[in-house]
Amino acid sequence: MKPTDKTNHTISFADVRTFRFISGCSPKMIAFDYNTIPLIHKYEDSSRFKQSLMNFNFNHTGAIENIPVVNLTNERERYMHLIEQTFEM
Repeated sequence: MKPTDKTNHTISFADVRTFRFISGCSPKMIAFDYNTIPLIHKYEDSSRFKQSLMNFNFNHTGAIENIPVVNLTNERERYMHLIEQTFEM
């Protein structure tokens, strides 16, 4: 395993129902609203610590997982456009 394998996180478009911006907090976030079955698997396959983080996120944002927009490169508008195009297909 390469060192970067532990830091990269891949999310399958097939597992996600919608992406949405959460702008009521700082920094702005992108929330991932998973489909039901992948959501259950993701939760059950996680450690107790990660489950508690997912619960916290869900209670505060309505999604178990979000990423800060600042973590994206300067091309964040391009990424969001690609995400929107994927869901329009």
